[in-house]
Amino acid sequence: MVPASNSNPLPLLDYLAVKCGCMYLSDLRQPRYLFAIRHALRKINPEDFNLWEWNDALQYLTGQALAFESQQQAMQYLMKAIFLEKETDEES
Repeated sequence: MVPASNSNPLPLLDYLAVKCGCMYLSDLRQPRYLFAIRHALRKINPEDFNLWEWNDALQYLTGQALAFESQQQAMQYLMKAIFLEKETDEES
């Protein structure tokens, strides 16, 4: 496990779990938390977490092995991916 950046004492996934009210980290993968994740992401400065954490969160939350070159790119992709997943769940 890579330690959290100096800007935040928690790793990104743990931070999101706390902000979303998840009892377990694995709860973040449940569709009912998509809105809460997106809301939490809007309040994050991407630079508060290192690039490894963003890429790790992307893989964990989307199931896609992607690697971005900046925290901003990773955050933008994650927000879009969550938005698209939410729309897909609502259409089902």
